[in-house]
Amino acid sequence: IPFVRRDYVTLIVGDAQIFFPLALLFGTVILVFVFRNVSGVLLTLGVMFGAVTWALGLMAVSGCRLNFLSNMLPVLVIVAGTSDSLHIVLHYYEEYARVGDKMTALRHTVKELAFACFLTSFTTALGFLTLYTSKITLIEEFGVFTGLGIIFAFVISSLMIPIVLSWLPPPTVRDQRAFEVGPLALLLRALPVWV
Repeated sequence: IPFVRRDYVTLIVGDAQIFFPLALLFGTVILVFVFRNVSGVLLTLGVMFGAVTWALGLMAVSGCRLNFLSNMLPVLVIVAGTSDSLHIVLHYYEEYARVGDKMTALRHTVKELAFACFLTSFTTALGFLTLYTSKITLIEEFGVFTGLGIIFAFVISSLMIPIVLSWLPPPTVRDQRAFEVGPLALLLRALPVWV
């Protein structure tokens, strides 16, 4: 049994060292492709890092150890954390292009997206939190900490992104036109034809 346990821990650590950086790299490439500016990418990455750090930190403080299920937690939180951040920043760019005032655009963005982002994050987190009803401890821990990580991602993106955007200079015309020009625009226009 000690040999199996040692090999098991080695495999978990090896998987974490492979999949977390791959998910981060893949997510960063997509963010660069979507935003084409440093501030949008860094804001979204900050939310991801914050949510993963809080979830894993809470897991460590609670005395839970990484296992084959909770090893997937960082990747799942990255995906969930990216969606809210992406929506907030892109909607802000659209609103700024429409109204021309940074603070008005931020107010409209928060007003229009807060409830929708809350619902998507809450239902996703609730889905993971229902795993707490399992009789298997590993599944319970995975569900609870992944659900909390998703809630952390929502809280960080809802609070920090508008604050940081209010400090940054307004988006440029290039930022605002990210979906009108370039390879992403071509892909988005061609997508309905393929589907």
